[in-house]
Amino acid sequence: MSPNRAITTITQSQLKNFQVRPTFKVLRASDSESDEDSDDEEMDFSGAEGNSVPDFDELEFVLSEEKSQKSMEPKQPEINRLAMQAARRDWQRTETDSGSPEVQVAILTERIIYLTKHMQTNPKDFHSRRGLIAMVNKRKTQLEFYFTQSPEKCLKLCSTLGIRFRPRRAVQSREQKYAPFKNTKSKIGMKKAAALQTKALMEKKQQQEAEKKAAKAMLRSKK
Repeated sequence: MSPNRAITTITQSQLKNFQVRPTFKVLRASDSESDEDSDDEEMDFSGAEGNSVPDFDELEFVLSEEKSQKSMEPKQPEINRLAMQAARRDWQRTETDSGSPEVQVAILTERIIYLTKHMQTNPKDFHSRRGLIAMVNKRKTQLEFYFTQSPEKCLKLCSTLGIRFRPRRAVQSREQKYAPFKNTKSKIGMKKAAALQTKALMEKKQQQEAEKKAAKAMLRSKK
């Protein structure tokens, strides 16, 4: 084999930085007449130095392998459909159940997970954001209805799926409403302190009046 012939092997990592350059084969008349088994000499007329000539057969093979691998990989809609089917299968009450609160909440959770990942990569997709908010609100209404029917099962469902759910209460007192805000000045705390102070003053006055009555009674008994 002649030393001017370049042989290269192309891997998938090298394929990204790979540029195809035109090559021309020149056959020497003297070599072809003298020896039939002599190799063809490849000459590169592209003007670039230090770059090897590509093997086009191997390049086509690598590209065909990549295309076949991509075609075999499942697409995202198929993955979402399988995830929703698995959620329905895990939480359905009967074999034909597809509309119970548990099933609807599980399916909505899978869709919310996918849309959340989509919004992290595409933050300016406002249409998908609107759909995501609508799904979260719909899941909240389903959970509130399910909590009225069976609270224990609803809380178990939320803990299993990892949903943060706070059941709605009929009327919240001010203490319950402002309990999470610990670092703010609470009017309730100020009112409580004022009430305790007035109560202590009233008790002190009553004690003083009782002592005066006791002293007057002692004086009358002495007389």
